[in-house]
Amino acid sequence: MSTTPPTYPPGYLDEYIGYRLTGVAITFIVLNITFVTLRFAARRLGKVPIGIDDILIVPSLLTVLLLCADAFFLISKGGLGRHAAVALNTESKVAAFYKTQIVFTLAYLTSVMFPKLAILCLYLRLFTQKIYRYASYLLIGILITTAIVNSISAGVSCTPFAYNWDKTIPGGRCFPDINAWYLWVSFPNIVTDVFMLILPLPVIWKLQMSRKNKLGLTMVFCTGSIGLITSIIRFSIFVKITLTTDTTWNGIELAIYTIIEPSVYLIAACLCACQPLWTSLRKWGLLSKIGWWRQKTKQVQSGSSKSYGGGTSLGHSTVIGKVREGDERYLVDSERQDGESVQIPCELDDFTPKYGTETIVTGPSSGPH
Repeated sequence: MSTTPPTYPPGYLDEYIGYRLTGVAITFIVLNITFVTLRFAARRLGKVPIGIDDILIVPSLLTVLLLCADAFFLISKGGLGRHAAVALNTESKVAAFYKTQIVFTLAYLTSVMFPKLAILCLYLRLFTQKIYRYASYLLIGILITTAIVNSISAGVSCTPFAYNWDKTIPGGRCFPDINAWYLWVSFPNIVTDVFMLILPLPVIWKLQMSRKNKLGLTMVFCTGSIGLITSIIRFSIFVKITLTTDTTWNGIELAIYTIIEPSVYLIAACLCACQPLWTSLRKWGLLSKIGWWRQKTKQVQSGSSKSYGGGTSLGHSTVIGKVREGDERYLVDSERQDGESVQIPCELDDFTPKYGTETIVTGPSSGPH
């Protein structure tokens, strides 16, 4: 008895959304390489010794790039982004899709682990109190264990392995509910993200530095919260969709967030280590030039001034930093009364140096009048 072939609405079989994943993959390839480069540039400029956290950035980048590269294969060979009626209408297409999907899953599990390990190893550089160090080691153990267990589970989700794509193999079997497995594999990431977000905050706010610097450092560490948000979104997608129905079409949004999540972790890990780079840019005057016009509009022309030995009167100025190591003078980027911007070294004496704006008067003598 013949089976009536299914009918589809006009244009249904021609629909395609794979370009969305392509755009995301290309974007994060560029961003990941850029931020990793900036991280190592910051290490070089700051003359910071290479640590375990830096070493872990390398496999972090490689696994994320593998994830992005496999996304292209999922689209071109596996048919992701098209309806299953077109993408999986032959045995060879089915095999290609499930093979690339397995690689995608394994790449995701490792690409999420490595940047989070790098962040935790950075915490170990910063933390001196035992309770915070023990908490970091505990999270490291959880991340490694979770990645290993989930990777093994992915490999044995169907036995024999070829049963993933060839359901005609006698005696083959898969997990009873593969959707549930994919769903709960993501849940430990959310839990560890929450603890990693909270862990450094008490330490940062106990540091002997200005409130402004504490807020800045907090914001840097909180960039990882974007990874937490993407992890929650990815988890919610699993709740909403059914991968066993129109898999190649329904899976596109999931694949997008599968790339975004580890990429955000990697970028956050790099930002945490880029402070020497921002400091160097500040010393070179690049950051002060960028914010000069914004500062100028906010400055009050009637601000207080300090007189140093009857020297040259300067307008509102930005203290960039020490002139050089061992020099007590500070390099000031200032606007003269004639409107020209100049950079001069000056002794600030009772003026408390800080990165910000002040109206000062400099001169050859060292004491204020």
